[in-house]
Amino acid sequence: MNKNYYKNFAHAYSALGDSLLETGETHAPRGVETKELRDVQYTITDSYSNLYENSERSVPKKYLANELLWYFSGSNNVRFISRNAKLWNRIKNPDGETVNSAYGHLLFNDPNEYGITEWNWAKQSLADDLDTRQALIRFNKPNHSWFGNRDFVCTLTGIFLVRDNKLHLSINQRSCDIMTGLTFDVPFFMLLMQLMILELKHEHDIDVEMGTFTHTIHSLHVYSKDYDKLNRMLETGFFEDKLPIMESPYIREILDNLISHQGIIKFNDYKDREQSMTADPLIEWCLNKSGWENI
Repeated sequence: MNKNYYKNFAHAYSALGDSLLETGETHAPRGVETKELRDVQYTITDSYSNLYENSERSVPKKYLANELLWYFSGSNNVRFISRNAKLWNRIKNPDGETVNSAYGHLLFNDPNEYGITEWNWAKQSLADDLDTRQALIRFNKPNHSWFGNRDFVCTLTGIFLVRDNKLHLSINQRSCDIMTGLTFDVPFFMLLMQLMILELKHEHDIDVEMGTFTHTIHSLHVYSKDYDKLNRMLETGFFEDKLPIMESPYIREILDNLISHQGIIKFNDYKDREQSMTADPLIEWCLNKSGWENI
């Protein structure tokens, strides 16, 4: 397995896109041509640098903002996110209301048989022993393995490690589309590092710094319909960009229940919260970019 180091997401995305088009193996799963790299691994050293700018196609910020709001709210309500991408309606569960790849729900609101969520397991493991190798978070779970499941979660696991007082995160994915997956997954994964640092400090008075982000992808691919677009992106160049840095350890509390059963953001509820809890640059950025205030 080849491991490459990049300073930021812009550099990583450019290198991965170039490798896909230049050396990716061509095959056609279910009759759709793709180029694929297998067992890719790379590390980003500046884990705050989680976006990129590109004159052909930058990270689509409106959709990213909505996905981040959805994830950090802990919701798996398809109505909210499908407003921004109709794909979700095509892969929703038989109940017609939920989807499986709601990463925030899987981490924050889906406890195991012992009542422990993935997030709390990892956080408590670190709080009990900063040298632990058990701070694991699971995304794809056994209850997703049912025949006919159209939303088989792409991300498998993550693990937090603290070494030399720096928090590192490694994510393992079975499959990732460079155009519609990688673009949005990496910013969220890196934000999980910021959130863990904030919650460890707030709840356990543990100070750790931001470390590296490592990503393993067993099938990184691009579909033939996107070959030309990816080529144009590579020709125009990639430039570093980043989301506002998360400042509040209350982000999950702020966003919990902010999405109604009808899939609508309850702005009045948000604006009525204590100012000390709502003053977070990332939430403000997401709300401003989301488009919901115009409804």
